[in-house]
Amino acid sequence: TASYLALNTNIAIPAMGSASVTATCVSPPFTSFWWLSTRTHRFATQSKISDGSTTLVVSDDWAHPTIAQFSPANFHAFPSNGITHDCSYVNPTANVIQYGESETTDETCMSIGFFFPAAHPAICYNGSGPF
Repeated sequence: TASYLALNTNIAIPAMGSASVTATCVSPPFTSFWWLSTRTHRFATQSKISDGSTTLVVSDDWAHPTIAQFSPANFHAFPSNGITHDCSYVNPTANVIQYGESETTDETCMSIGFFFPAAHPAICYNGSGPF
């Protein structure tokens, strides 16, 4: 088992506005996932992970993101070969909010999972990868 991180840094939420970002990453070939979740900060209104038209995770609470765990009978293999992650935001401030690590002033859009068989962790950055 290894971790899979999909990160989208192309975030620019206008002052007093809303925005969303989407990226699709290639699923590691011949693997299955047993755990999936998301990570955002406080301006997120929703984050989700999809496999083609099938939504696997929807999280409406940035502080307590939804977790999908798959049992051996239904490990998820991403038949579409694409892991799509979407994040939506509302900005009630007078400043543009961009990608960053601060949970109070910045935003992020991550999908996190654990897959197998795996020789090493994988990362997808702004739709490129996995590396």
